[in-house]
Amino acid sequence: MELSGIAKYLAIYRERLLSADDERKLVVAVVRDVAGVEIVEADIAIKQTVLHIKADSVTRHRLFVCRERIVKELASRTKQKITEVR
Repeated sequence: MELSGIAKYLAIYRERLLSADDERKLVVAVVRDVAGVEIVEADIAIKQTVLHIKADSVTRHRLFVCRERIVKELASRTKQKITEVR
């Protein structure tokens, strides 16, 4: 059964939404593995190539110390290019 034009469009949109959720879950897992910090998916925003994480000052400092390892690990695990963690 072939999909009509609108059904194809909605299928593409659904796939992109699901992949964005998967990306956020992967970022949470990488930050937990590399930095040892638990963060919530709601506190993550990816704008262009910058990963923004809302957190308290202690957590931000820990992320700052581990930011290069986080970026390298994300580059190896994801298809989206992330160049910086803020």
